Amino acid sequence: LAAIGRPSILVPLPGSIDQDQFANAGVLAQANGAIRIAQADFTPDRLAAEISALAAEPARLAAMAANARSVGRLDAAERLADLVMKVAGM
Repeated sequence: LAAIGRPSILVPLPGSIDQDQFANAGVLAQANGAIRIAQADFTPDRLAAEISALAAEPARLAAMAANARSVGRLDAAERLADLVMKVAGM
């Protein structure tokens, strides 16, 4: 989502290992690139309200897209490979 700059509504899976889904969704939410809804708070009415609010504000969607894109790392695989090579002494 971040790499392609898509605004989103995220509902992280509770009970995932180390709450990683909640944390990952939080990165986008804190950047104002996504709306994070805890599963306990997720209802059809809540989802409909969030979608309606976003649909009524195209400028907000555009800003969310730009914000999501700003946290994306297109070179993440290359950076990880470089780090592995460095740690391996290569």
